Amino acid sequence: MKKRNSWIAALAAAAVLVATQTAQAGSVGDGGYVGVQGGYGTAIVDATVTEREATTNQDTFSFADGGLGLDGASYGAFMGFGFRMASLYVGAELDGNWSTIKIDPGSFTIADTCSGDNCTADPVTDASAELVWTGGVSGRLGYYASPSTLISLNGGLVGSQFDVSWDSFKEEYWDVGARYGIGIDTALFDGVALRLAWNYIDYYDASVFGIGGLQETSDSGHDVEIQPSMSIAHVGLMYTF
Repeated sequence: MKKRNSWIAALAAAAVLVATQTAQAGSVGDGGYVGVQGGYGTAIVDATVTEREATTNQDTFSFADGGLGLDGASYGAFMGFGFRMASLYVGAELDGNWSTIKIDPGSFTIADTCSGDNCTADPVTDASAELVWTGGVSGRLGYYASPSTLISLNGGLVGSQFDVSWDSFKEEYWDVGARYGIGIDTALFDGVALRLAWNYIDYYDASVFGIGGLQETSDSGHDVEIQPSMSIAHVGLMYTF
């Protein structure tokens, strides 16, 4: 009887060991993975337009209250590779997202500041902006709260395509920025996990050359500088190989 109990205890210990190793080997994000995601984001596109003239006259146009407020859906895919080291995690990820994040044309106010001789106010009355596509690369550092749940921080660079209009002038331009955020990946079943993520993007100020008839030159035309930022939340599904 004692021998039988010893065998049962040995088999139970072996089963626990195998189960533990299997869970660790199949931990979320440990190895290569791919996924899809969708969510909602908000953005602010601030802008300053300076009219260059050879005379002392100079008009500067800017948003009176922060900038153009954008919101809308975001959806895309991601892929990456990571390593589990005990309870710690390190990895890298690529992603691309399309979006419908855009301005509501009735939700903003623009101010006109004018200086110089014979200068009269000439306010801009219409503007819009839309975020079309964003792609980026990020590094990830994380901690396993359990073999099936990974909490991670990320940071990296992104590039985004914006469509911007100012009065009757329109232009497509690209801007790059720094991205950082936090995410939680938790296993649903073998190899498949649910992802919840939030990211903030601080874009670099960008000079936009030639929005329609607004041409930037040394002594005439206009300087157009765009200052975007974005906050976005995604829910996704990922599969770890």
